[in-house]
Amino acid sequence: MIVATAAGCAPGRVAQERGRPSPGHAASQPLVALQPIGTARLAMRVAAPAAPRDLLSSDDGALRTTVGTYGDCSGISAIPANEASLWTCVPGRLYFVGHNPGVFAPLMRMHVGDRLTYADAAGAIHRYQIVRIESWGRADGFPPPASSRVVAQLQTCIT
Repeated sequence: MIVATAAGCAPGRVAQERGRPSPGHAASQPLVALQPIGTARLAMRVAAPAAPRDLLSSDDGALRTTVGTYGDCSGISAIPANEASLWTCVPGRLYFVGHNPGVFAPLMRMHVGDRLTYADAAGAIHRYQIVRIESWGRADGFPPPASSRVVAQLQTCIT
């Protein structure tokens, strides 16, 4: 179970280069103005790198998986083996499900305080911090949120 900690990113900046760009120059800014060796001026638009979408990752890089959608409210259908899924039938919070062994195996080595990042379908970045880890048996029913501040939970099997 996790709770939000931060989100957002700084706006792009405009860079201006004079003469030749250095060999290590990367066009990572949305607009780069170049002055060629001749007398003419040239302005060129460079596309910013695409924002990640539908991606869940841990800060240490151990967890990195795409995220799909799981809409079977009965929970009977198998979830995809090759990615995590958002279970759309759980109200009040994002509820990620994934396989262990599989894409959620790194969860077994995570601890309270570890951080995760989720880039949603629109490309918005959401930062979360693990606040509680617990084992929950199927016979115990559906796990409740750890607190009213919990905005997301992750579920996998212990095998």
